Amino acid sequence: VNFRNFTSKDGLPDNEVLNLFEDSVGRIWFNGFSTEPCYYFQGKIYNAFNDSFLKRIKTNRQPGVCSNVIVQWNNSMAYIIQENGKKYLIGKDIQDILLNSKYNLQEFVYQHILYRQNNTYKLYSTFSVLEWKPNQVVKNLFLFEKGTLFNLYKAPGNTIYSFNYLTSKVEKIELSSSQTSTIGKVNNQKNIFFINNQIVLTSERSYSLYNYNFTQLIDQVNLPFKFERFYIDRRGNKWFGSFDKGLYFIRSQAPRLIDLGFERNEGILSIVPDGDNLIINTEKNGLLSLNINGKCTELLKDPILNRMMGFARLNNQTIVGTDNGLYQFNPKNKNLHLLKLSAIKDLELGSENEVLVGFSSGACIFQKEHPESLQFIDVERTTSIARKDSSSIWLGGLKGIREAIQKNQQYITKKKVLNPEIDNSRIVDIKCDKQGNMWVATDQKGLFCCLLNGSILKFGTSTKSNYKLLSDVCVQILIANDNSIWLATLSGVSIIETKSNQQFTVKNFTISDGMPGKSIQSIAFWNNKIMVVTPQGLFEFKQFPNLINHNTTTLITGLQVNNKPYDGLSLEFSHKENNILIRYAASFVNINSEYQFQYRVKQLSKEWIRTNNLEVPLLGLEPGPYTFEIAAINAHNTTGEITKLNFVIAEPWYKTIWFRLIILCLMIIVILYFYKSAKLKINMGKNLSLFRLRIMRAQMNPHFVFNALSNIQNLIQKKELDQADDYIVTLSSIMRKSIDYSGKEFISLDKELDYTRNYLEIEKLRFEDKFDFVIDSQIDMAEQSLIYVPPLIIQPLVENAIKHAFKGMKEMGKIEILVKKLNENSLTYVIKDNGCGFDYSPNGAMNHGLDITKERLTLLFNDMKKNVKFTILSRVNEVPNGTTIIIEIPILKD
Repeated sequence: VNFRNFTSKDGLPDNEVLNLFEDSVGRIWFNGFSTEPCYYFQGKIYNAFNDSFLKRIKTNRQPGVCSNVIVQWNNSMAYIIQENGKKYLIGKDIQDILLNSKYNLQEFVYQHILYRQNNTYKLYSTFSVLEWKPNQVVKNLFLFEKGTLFNLYKAPGNTIYSFNYLTSKVEKIELSSSQTSTIGKVNNQKNIFFINNQIVLTSERSYSLYNYNFTQLIDQVNLPFKFERFYIDRRGNKWFGSFDKGLYFIRSQAPRLIDLGFERNEGILSIVPDGDNLIINTEKNGLLSLNINGKCTELLKDPILNRMMGFARLNNQTIVGTDNGLYQFNPKNKNLHLLKLSAIKDLELGSENEVLVGFSSGACIFQKEHPESLQFIDVERTTSIARKDSSSIWLGGLKGIREAIQKNQQYITKKKVLNPEIDNSRIVDIKCDKQGNMWVATDQKGLFCCLLNGSILKFGTSTKSNYKLLSDVCVQILIANDNSIWLATLSGVSIIETKSNQQFTVKNFTISDGMPGKSIQSIAFWNNKIMVVTPQGLFEFKQFPNLINHNTTTLITGLQVNNKPYDGLSLEFSHKENNILIRYAASFVNINSEYQFQYRVKQLSKEWIRTNNLEVPLLGLEPGPYTFEIAAINAHNTTGEITKLNFVIAEPWYKTIWFRLIILCLMIIVILYFYKSAKLKINMGKNLSLFRLRIMRAQMNPHFVFNALSNIQNLIQKKELDQADDYIVTLSSIMRKSIDYSGKEFISLDKELDYTRNYLEIEKLRFEDKFDFVIDSQIDMAEQSLIYVPPLIIQPLVENAIKHAFKGMKEMGKIEILVKKLNENSLTYVIKDNGCGFDYSPNGAMNHGLDITKERLTLLFNDMKKNVKFTILSRVNEVPNGTTIIIEIPILKD
């Protein structure tokens, strides 16, 4: 299972990896042909561009391949450099070590072993051992035989292992004494590695794993690619450094190919567990037996027998089926006893005491109690056979299933009508599960489950998702201990798990889930492992169910912003950083490129886009927040978990909300300024108007006072002192009220009428009773005191009538004042005289008082948004005699 292929695009100096090493911290170090080292740590490649230690090495390295040193005392990695004319050994986890030596340190060799004992250093290289103490000259202890130590790897303690591929010798070197000894010889190998107390020898396309003492072969694997260096990390994952393809990474739970020996790996038909051994039925190599130590032996091989079709054991009796007959086999003396001459198609254990056999012309039962005789079942060609219960056997053929029922120690067969698809299919396998359900596998129509209640369930490529298979071409059924059904098909393995007696779920395993091939020929449980046969050979799985991950998580592995790698923590970019390249990866098998992703940017499109690429460019993004979503899609078209990446392209400064808020505040300040200025101007105008009205009112008062004083003077001259005295009292009251009311905006209605009455009485005395007046109010006195009106409104109107309306009249003048409520909100003054009338024109000389009154009322009630009506009816306005003035004002209370 390939997590990711690291290449120079990801930070490697070049794609030829010459060395691999994991230090005590967990870094995995690489050396490339370019002589620049780098390392992988916590998901990232570090090189001279992003690591100061590696930059120092690149700046001061010597010509040729960069020498790396494995520091023995703390399991670290160090490098030899020449800085300021001196040679140093520098490491990321150790202090600099000065090498006071003119001796050639063989920089072209890419690996050394540094060992420190007390205050003494020893440096082991390909051809020699050097020794020195701090601040002392390095001396050469001795030279090894030419070509002896081509590869060095440190073991725990004080031991080095080396391998010379010219002599094929593996040697052991004691660091304390520098003594060497040969511990083994291996042909066709190239390099040696000591990893996790194990010795690994590699060739270009394979590796062999041995135990610590080199006495046992633990693992041997052939790979489909060339590699130069090999490493197994502490989690059991395998790393391969290739010549020109970068790194390969294989997880620890990947399937392992079992090497059965020369020409035995091909042509495997089926496998059957047999205690500690696995019996392998082959097409050309007879019957093979594989033990738990990985040793494969020939159990039975005879040119006459050809294809081995089946194997079963009843205690000490072994039954073997081939393409030309059924045999009883004795493994000790390899003797064969022919039981039935016919091409065997299926061979299964029916019970503890019998073997069921299907052959080209029928079926039979081999019984433990009667080994010399076979119980035959009269039936046509049998391709598969299985016992349903103690009295019933199902036999599959080319056209469905027949059932053999035992009666009187004989089996009577009849056609088993189940389903049109089953009844017209070639049956390849039949199995009975622990609940008594019969499972039927066909060669073209998929898998069927015949339940005890008579109903039949179909599993296939065209069924609903819970029952969907990889292929309708079935090969083998296997019943697991947990009663799950394992089905081998032409496109992988399907595992059917029971949720209830009539409900099942299917998990499908193919190449994209870690299978070593599509076509599965046989499966078996053996030695706590799952054994799988494909055309590529026999494979061993340690944890087969854990390999699959339908909900594969996609990882965001890197970002580029404007074509530059981005390592920052913040995912908010400026408006100029709007070209984003997103890299990602997921766990897929690296075979036939069977992987796909789907992605979208929610703010740009709701539709998902599919791609096989491992990066997506997002170019010319407008400012705003974005959510990048991506999910992996496996070979079953199952979509994994969605991974999200949220980032923001910031607005330019002139479009930011702060800038807009500042502009808004400034606009509000300007508007308020102009509003207050306008309001101040209006108030000033209003105040000026009111001030002008008050001046006008003040202008009327001296005129009235002058006339009144003239009248009083006349009365005194006539010696009408009592009348003059009353006149003075009334005048003083009017003067006092005029001074008091002129400074107010509103007074009560009763005060307004009282003031008007006093005024008319003064005027009546003045004109010697030439007119009379009537003040009539339809509003009672109690309510009058609660209604407020502008002061001195009626006075200028009646003054106008006295001065002009009665001029030249012979008859008695009359003024009528009526006050009434038009409705609950309006008050009406009606001032009527019987004078000579006049033609009203605004701003006329005799209409000065009327205009002032109208302007005053308008100004007073405008701010209250209340309407005022002022109507003048004179002789020219359809009134025969006199003038009528009607004023409507709002009623104000409190």
